[in-house]
Amino acid sequence: MAPPTRRHRTRLRDRTNAVFTDGRDLVVLDHDTGELARVRATDLPTRALREAFERFRYPWHGTTDPHETEFTRWIDGTPDLDPATHTLLRTRHRALTDKKAGAAAEALDELRAKGLAVRDRDGEQQYRRRAGESS
Repeated sequence: MAPPTRRHRTRLRDRTNAVFTDGRDLVVLDHDTGELARVRATDLPTRALREAFERFRYPWHGTTDPHETEFTRWIDGTPDLDPATHTLLRTRHRALTDKKAGAAAEALDELRAKGLAVRDRDGEQQYRRRAGESS
């Protein structure tokens, strides 16, 4: 696979609204606050991450999710989410418990497609809607 071209890197940077660390995760958000990426970054010092992203002119936002207050703890069956979304969150939770990374990632991709950002805190899932999304 060929390395990304300068044009590809520029388009990716143009789609990026925020880069930050959130707990042990490195997170990249688009302009609608949707997650382009959320990956574990425990091996890399935050300072090195910040310097690298700033060097390539990505919008670094520090060590706290700018949408921190919008996350809600998932409780199965609550009326603020539709049944299909609850099924996906249940599937993801079960996959994480069973250490089935592929199934968890697949459920997360589907949740993102539905306009949700999902993260894990203290063994529980939390979610928030992308800007402009409603239930």
